Amino acid sequence: MASLCCFTFTRAEDDDVPNRAVNKGGVASTENGTGPNPSIEPEKAGMRKRRTFIRNAAMIKGTEPIQLAGTGLVIGLFGTGDNDSEALRAELYELRRRFNVEISDENLLSKGVALVKVEATVLPGGLSGARIDIKVRVMGEANSLASGMLAQTLLYGPNGNVIAIAQGPIEVMNLEANDATVRNGALDRSSSVVGCVWKGAVVEHPPKANIVQPGNAIELLLWGYPDYPPKRANLIATAISAAINRTYPDSAETTETNSVRVSIPDEFMASPIGFAFGEILPREILLKPQYYHESGPIDVRNLFLRHWCKLAPSALLQIESDKSRFELIELAGLDLHEGKLESAAEHLLRYIEAYPNDEIVSALHLHRGLVLLDLEKYDDAMLEFHSVFSGALRLSPSNSEYARTVVEWATSRIAVSYFLKGDFSKAVEQLTLLLSGDRKMQDSQGLRMLLIRSYAKLGNQKALITHATEFLTERPLSPFRSEIQELIQSIGTNDGSSSEGN
Repeated sequence: MASLCCFTFTRAEDDDVPNRAVNKGGVASTENGTGPNPSIEPEKAGMRKRRTFIRNAAMIKGTEPIQLAGTGLVIGLFGTGDNDSEALRAELYELRRRFNVEISDENLLSKGVALVKVEATVLPGGLSGARIDIKVRVMGEANSLASGMLAQTLLYGPNGNVIAIAQGPIEVMNLEANDATVRNGALDRSSSVVGCVWKGAVVEHPPKANIVQPGNAIELLLWGYPDYPPKRANLIATAISAAINRTYPDSAETTETNSVRVSIPDEFMASPIGFAFGEILPREILLKPQYYHESGPIDVRNLFLRHWCKLAPSALLQIESDKSRFELIELAGLDLHEGKLESAAEHLLRYIEAYPNDEIVSALHLHRGLVLLDLEKYDDAMLEFHSVFSGALRLSPSNSEYARTVVEWATSRIAVSYFLKGDFSKAVEQLTLLLSGDRKMQDSQGLRMLLIRSYAKLGNQKALITHATEFLTERPLSPFRSEIQELIQSIGTNDGSSSEGN
């Protein structure tokens, strides 16, 4: 699973519209007192900006996901495979030639083999030997892939080069169909002709990431663009450019297509990758929550599915094949994409109530809690996070990694909820518990920073300096460094003591 991005929570007022002021009656007016401006809406709940990272709003050009595809055979079926055909025998011949795999004619005649399309996605610049998920679809007349095994299959990139080799046991959407006792005629074809193999492909020849553009520059592409309205895209690109220029003056500029072009400084010419991934992507910006997604790119149709269902492949297949389920997920994703947080929360609740036993419900409780956080409904958000725990307990042992991930996230967001509602003592208590375990939290940097902010709010200078010193010793180049120094100086000033030498 892709690493969960750090989510920080310092707030700032909305400044999208220059010189805006909103009176108590909710009528927007300009600073010079010229009267109401009907084109400007009053600030809405959940629309304030929050700190996030450039990596959550943009990606580096040259690192876009690459689609892989190949044709293969699924073997070991119980009479649910394809009829004997010329295409099937041709693929069987190739399988024997390439991998020396022997399949008897008896398997063909007994419909124990199926011709399938195999698909996967890989990121450029990865390591050889990395494992990726694959999706398998029936190409012929097979009734089911249940209990089948994907034979070794070559996966090709757009340029026709072999990128990965896939194989492994198929998991289909119909959970009952995954039992090896299934026999012909016992299955619903619509739910069994598409399957997944979790980590089923090994990357043999990872595609290179060509990130340096002509003129020794790096170009940042916005997640979700061009689906964004032009004004929104320009606001995001401008915020990114400003954040980079604060450290590297005049190096970043917004293009006509709302990408950001960054000239590589001379000191990083020997290591442009280090500059891009170490200096640019971790940099902080202020954006409205609907302008980015904590777990990566915004994909309207698969906003939840992309991140969570890969830990539970059967859930992805079930939702994709069920119109009613998919529509609710799609509506929630569209609402979030457009900043309609109340509506998104309602659609998520409708799904949870309609399908309480779905594998993905725990993740939806988590997402709904995050939406309620953006709406500043902190107590309601914490109820959702606690609901994650009960949902995770109902998951099967095969989904242990998925359960661990959602529980970890829910626990950390409870701490965040306490911080945002102003209960800093509870926040410290929760964060201390989270960070004291042997197992390293995936969001540990963000949680440690939140702990430092909580001590600052409580005025505990001793604890603040202790944790801040430890944090900066371990991460001397952290983008939080300047904020930590400001917090130390501020608390020293507030309590009348000197922060010199700390």
